[in-house]
Amino acid sequence: MDKFDKIIKDAVEGYEAPYDAQAWANVSAQLGNKGGAMKWIVGSAAAVALITGSVYLMNQNETEVNVPVITENTTSDINTDNTDNSSITENSTAENQNTDHNSTVNNNTDEELPADNTANNNSGTETNHSNNSGNTNNNSGNTTNNNQNDNQTTNNQTVTNNGSAPEDVITTRINSKFACANSEACMSEEFIFTPEDISQSALYVWDFGDGSFSSSKVATHTYNHAGTFSVTLSLKDSKSNKTLSKSSVEVVVNPLPNVQFAFEKSKEMIPTVTFINLTEDASEWNWNIKGLKTSTDNQFEYTFRKKGIYMVELSATNEYGCSNSAQKPIEVKSDYNLLAPTAFTPNGDNKNDNFIPEALRLMEVDFTMVVYDKAGKIMYQTNNVNQPWDGTNMNDNSIAEDGAYVWTVQFKNANGEIEYYEGHVIITR
Repeated sequence: MDKFDKIIKDAVEGYEAPYDAQAWANVSAQLGNKGGAMKWIVGSAAAVALITGSVYLMNQNETEVNVPVITENTTSDINTDNTDNSSITENSTAENQNTDHNSTVNNNTDEELPADNTANNNSGTETNHSNNSGNTNNNSGNTTNNNQNDNQTTNNQTVTNNGSAPEDVITTRINSKFACANSEACMSEEFIFTPEDISQSALYVWDFGDGSFSSSKVATHTYNHAGTFSVTLSLKDSKSNKTLSKSSVEVVVNPLPNVQFAFEKSKEMIPTVTFINLTEDASEWNWNIKGLKTSTDNQFEYTFRKKGIYMVELSATNEYGCSNSAQKPIEVKSDYNLLAPTAFTPNGDNKNDNFIPEALRLMEVDFTMVVYDKAGKIMYQTNNVNQPWDGTNMNDNSIAEDGAYVWTVQFKNANGEIEYYEGHVIITR
């Protein structure tokens, strides 16, 4: 506001012209006829309009203001509207206040004024009221904008005018997305599902797609059937149970090989067992007779030498890399050492005159049997079941003395492995 504006403002602000009937009569006498009075009034109105227009042009870049109407009866409270004009919008640079720059003064007196002058004054008054109405509407708009700004949402959190959040509104961002460390696994392997965010204000409901559910925030699950399953995480409001967010991923569960096997004893008296693999859709095998024997062959055999119950296990791996196993027990009722006798009597009576392990007669395998004396000297050797030891020393064809001798037998079994046996036999005549 420049100096000229300030002078005008100071001159009219809060001014009330006192009514003096004698002074008004003197003014009327000096004006003369109505035509002269009219010219004076019109000229005064033109001067006021010129001043008002100049002030308006100078204030075009200033903040929009309300134009009050001042009458002789008015009080200092110019704006009688109840509209709150103190709202400040985002782009406001000054308070929205009433000014006297564009004010129009309507002096209501008891003197009768010319009709056209009254009309002009009333018209000005109505115009000012119209301007005030416009300002009131503008202020209402500002109030609305401020109300909208008051009810703002920050980070998905609804805030009321007093800054508090409604009790029934979850105030954190809801994110139901989750990750699975392995999207493909075998049956019986554990899947782990981890949410990207952990919300303390929401309920977690996991649907694993196989009829199983969980309420854990970080979930684990093992599938008992092969296939493709859709895993869904739903985040729900703790009071209404309304679903706030939902995400799904698919996981693939590969089948396990159906491991089966059977076994067959070679002979009733010989505890040599052949193991038969009955598993289909597998590519790798592993047999395990715990503590005794392992094999990666499709089928294999084994001879149990000591009585007892043995647990045999077969593991198999299929094309998906999934492994499974099966176990069966086998009972051995007596010790086994090729069914070799512990003594013989080579006295020529045709009763128990020779020695050879009886299992060699049943097994039909290529073998080598060697007999040693106490000093470790070879007494006899054969690889023919029809040529048992008759108690003589093969080195000089002499008769072996009565006593204990050591024998050994070795042969190749059906697995291509060398089996080795040994024992003691006593000569008594």
